[in-house]
Amino acid sequence: MKLIYAVIIFLIVGGAKNSMPDIPVHAYLNASGVYNRVEENVLLNNYGQPAYEFIKPRYKLVGEYYIEIENTYRSTNPEFRKIPIKEMFWHLRGDLNLTCFFHYKDGQWRVISYFFWQPGAKF
Repeated sequence: MKLIYAVIIFLIVGGAKNSMPDIPVHAYLNASGVYNRVEENVLLNNYGQPAYEFIKPRYKLVGEYYIEIENTYRSTNPEFRKIPIKEMFWHLRGDLNLTCFFHYKDGQWRVISYFFWQPGAKF
């Protein structure tokens, strides 16, 4: 019985906490869904002008980096081929980037997907 109490106290005091890997902040930000369907100006107000932005037709955006666009606009559907997609990129700080993809809906560019990621990530 004393052993069980010792293990419980060990876990409560922090023995297990120190052995758990830290979850990076970008994992929480991506999972929150906070920017889904948000208008472009909200991001511009929060982060300022992006490091780059461009608009391309859907068919030019393929690969792992664009997987969320694939989930919204399937590349196998010819109707989506020429839909314009805007990409904006911010370098927020030394260890964090933000990429947002927008589609033009109801007269505004709205976020269809976004992700925070660490510089140097391989897609």
